[in-house]
Amino acid sequence: MTYIALVFLLGFRTECSAQKFKIEILQEGKIIEVIDEMIELEKKEFQIRVTLKKQEGVFMNASYQKDYYALKPSDPIKDYEYIDLKTMAEVEFNTDKELFIHDEYFNYLFYNKAKNWHRFDKELVFKGKKVIGTKTVQNLWGVNNKETTKLKDVKKDIYLFFVAPNDRSKEKVPKELGRYKIHVKWKRF
Repeated sequence: MTYIALVFLLGFRTECSAQKFKIEILQEGKIIEVIDEMIELEKKEFQIRVTLKKQEGVFMNASYQKDYYALKPSDPIKDYEYIDLKTMAEVEFNTDKELFIHDEYFNYLFYNKAKNWHRFDKELVFKGKKVIGTKTVQNLWGVNNKETTKLKDVKKDIYLFFVAPNDRSKEKVPKELGRYKIHVKWKRF
């Protein structure tokens, strides 16, 4: 009975924390299962698929460091009230197919129907009140050293950290609607 209650509680917590957005990683058209916040990918193109449920967007940090990834659910995010100022601008429609790598800054993956552009791949999917956007990754862009690394040449794991705020215009420090993190390990051949 204790086991069933624990499974129920853990399942409920997972659903609540992700009710405003969902993150999936795909490679070769297949969803890669996240186990214990970790996935293993081949060193080739993959996609980050974001489902937004009545939510404009989600902030994403990609880093070789575990700083954000290591945060516990109740730990504060350093300078969270300034997250908009710590956001890097990517090209419209993800035409360069790059994932920005930085220890502190974020990217904002969003859809706003009032704008005629977004940071996902060009084609979006609309299902009722859900928007599904995909970001294809072929290369990594080291923001600090301004170097592009092809996935086949990556030597370090990547730590992805996602956080969704509520409507940021209404509060000085926006309430978090959910966090999600994924440790990307590379398959060894």
